[in-house]
Amino acid sequence: MKPNLTTLNTLTDFLTERVVFVENKEEELFEGKSYEIIDVESNELIAACTLGEDDQLLNFYYVNEPEPGNVTLEEMPTIAEKFIEAFYPNSLETYRLQAVIDLDEICIVEYALHEEVYGLYLPGTGFSITISTDGRVLQFTFSVDQIDIRYPSHVISADEAKRKYAELIDLELVIQKIDTDIYVNGDDSYRLVYKVKEAAMEVPASGEQPDTVSESNVYERVQMDVVPEASLHELIGITDNHLKIGEHMKDGIRTEKWQHDSLEMAENVDLSEAYSERMITIQVDSKTEKIVAVSNVEGWKARQNPLADDLLKQRALDFLCKLFPQAQTHFMMEVEEQFEDWQDEIGEEEEEEACGYVLHDDEIDEVEEEDSKAFFFQYHVGNIPVEECVTVIQVGLYSGHIISASIEPINEELFVLINTKPTLSKQQALEQLLQKLQMELAMAREFDEEGKSHYLVTYLPSYPETVGHIHMIDAEHGKTYFVDVGNTIFY
Repeated sequence: MKPNLTTLNTLTDFLTERVVFVENKEEELFEGKSYEIIDVESNELIAACTLGEDDQLLNFYYVNEPEPGNVTLEEMPTIAEKFIEAFYPNSLETYRLQAVIDLDEICIVEYALHEEVYGLYLPGTGFSITISTDGRVLQFTFSVDQIDIRYPSHVISADEAKRKYAELIDLELVIQKIDTDIYVNGDDSYRLVYKVKEAAMEVPASGEQPDTVSESNVYERVQMDVVPEASLHELIGITDNHLKIGEHMKDGIRTEKWQHDSLEMAENVDLSEAYSERMITIQVDSKTEKIVAVSNVEGWKARQNPLADDLLKQRALDFLCKLFPQAQTHFMMEVEEQFEDWQDEIGEEEEEEACGYVLHDDEIDEVEEEDSKAFFFQYHVGNIPVEECVTVIQVGLYSGHIISASIEPINEELFVLINTKPTLSKQQALEQLLQKLQMELAMAREFDEEGKSHYLVTYLPSYPETVGHIHMIDAEHGKTYFVDVGNTIFY
């Protein structure tokens, strides 16, 4: 079937390159007719688009990175509306401007349908246009579906919704870096703060009991009765039969590559990569000589059943205590949620192969990591977790080697100076947060088991003074920290 030349010709008006459209029949991500957009001069793919049943433009996106420019946030809706009107004439009488989201080098302009009873916008409907600061439309999507709004027989007041929300919110003490890249009033210091531990995402306008979401973790103390004799290299799986292929230094991190001498030496190895097939890669802080990352993608050839969970845990503890001799003082292990035994997930076919990771001559180029189990260790100061200071260690189910590790640097000299005694009580911090909180009526989109969507009237928490949601309350002086949303405008 020939493409709708009117739609595609219109699209070329917004492209600076001379292009041809090639139908892509293998595209499965979007429903409709998909086209690759090829630059005539370079013969390279620069963009792609999809047309619907009536040949209307459903989505479009540029492949290349955006170029910086001087278009202001206030000018973005004009560019977006010109694009929309070119493909959907008069649609802006129905779809109204909802938000201009500032993402520095780009912005997203959104238009949505509004229902008639409360004038609330319907999420997931309408146009979303991503525009670079040089004025180019980088991405466009149009979403429309059958609208099913389920209004409650009675709508509670905003005050009642706030009371319900307040009954369910809970805070916890943590030590958090107040990152200037994230928080408007951040200063990059580490502070003792109260952070939301559990809260309702929304309060149904019908007055039904809301569901809550918990972001808190449960920990158990790290206990080591015997200091492990094995070295870090031995725990990772490096033996006397391994050869050090080479190393690469960048930004104070030394990347080392190791390979077993029984394997054919790989050609053109990129020593800077943190991951290489059929090799062990270790990254080391050249200043402290401490390991910061491990990637073990070797072939585990022995056929056997997975190791017991307790043994896997012990291997992870051995590695942690070799990295941090004082691990028992400051680290706690995150207790995993109770699901079905992970070993039960191994099917009969896998049990027959039960080798996690086998190298066959005809599969030498299709290597995958050995199946592994992850353990998370959180650094604490005075029994208070330091957010983002987490060491993740993955242990091979069959080899017992450290398959992967990510180790956050620990600045013990800094952390020892952090105050761990709050001046504010949890109740005082909660009262301060609630003083700034308002509940706003909104439409929530939900999906049934068949994937069909419907809308419910709900109340969402909002902090009008700060635009961004308050994430933390300082436990010493009560300062509130909120996320930087740039110059984003909501309508």
